[in-house]
Amino acid sequence: FIQWISDWKNRIQIEQNSIEIMQKNNPNFIPRNHIVENALEESEQDSLDSFTKLLHVLSTPYDYTKKDAFYQNSSTKQEDRLYKTYCGT
Repeated sequence: FIQWISDWKNRIQIEQNSIEIMQKNNPNFIPRNHIVENALEESEQDSLDSFTKLLHVLSTPYDYTKKDAFYQNSSTKQEDRLYKTYCGT
């Protein structure tokens, strides 16, 4: 890691557009399991508010606004840390 971070710091000094390149290619939002599960559970109870908000955020994953920062949060529940999807992540 020490070598990688050193190389990375050197590279971003050389490349003039490094921040722009990272922002263009790395989404701010990815679907987090606990947020998706919550939206699905609420939709089963006839409330589509969470689902609609999540869908909106994920439809523009490169656009960051402070009001959407919630969608970047990891779960704080212990049981969510043990959660596995079908692909084992």
